[in-house]
Amino acid sequence: MNTQQFGPLIGLSITDPGAAARQVIGAGLTRNTLWMALLLVSVLQALLFSLLPGLLVLPEPLQPIADNPLLMAMVVAGGIVIIAFVLTWAGTMIGGSGDLTAVLAVMTWMQVLRLVGILVSLGLSLLVPTLGAVASLVFGILGIYIFVAMIDVAQGFNSRLKALFLIVFSFLAVSFGTSMALALAAGLILGMG
Repeated sequence: MNTQQFGPLIGLSITDPGAAARQVIGAGLTRNTLWMALLLVSVLQALLFSLLPGLLVLPEPLQPIADNPLLMAMVVAGGIVIIAFVLTWAGTMIGGSGDLTAVLAVMTWMQVLRLVGILVSLGLSLLVPTLGAVASLVFGILGIYIFVAMIDVAQGFNSRLKALFLIVFSFLAVSFGTSMALALAAGLILGMG
């Protein structure tokens, strides 16, 4: 994949996300390259959030994460990695044929699209704030549509409903697992004190 393919691939991701997913997966990027690309896009997102502090507002106890670019990059990358593993594992459990490399390629490309969407929304917000807010909402809805279509291709389901189920299940499983881990950690810390 080269820079001349970048713009058309963004357009294809909007008009035909399944074809874009096949192109991203078929690019033949190694797993190591995908890990590095994922790390790069996570760092770029974290830098953007740190340069524009009002862009990401978290609940008060979690706000130090958003204020620290290194910590934010680790959280973004870590979250994406966990979701990629869960999507791969759960997808194969319900009949998917995707492997981690295919899911990772799609997840990394989705983060690139997310970064582009944030930058476009910010640019529009500078011109007309209301237009930026509407663009952000449209990009969010469009992102869900694109993600479902790309996971459908990555897992070989040929059913977007099955892909949507997989995504919802994966996010719920990760949320539950994270909540349990945090509760356990809090219990250990409080028990030690």
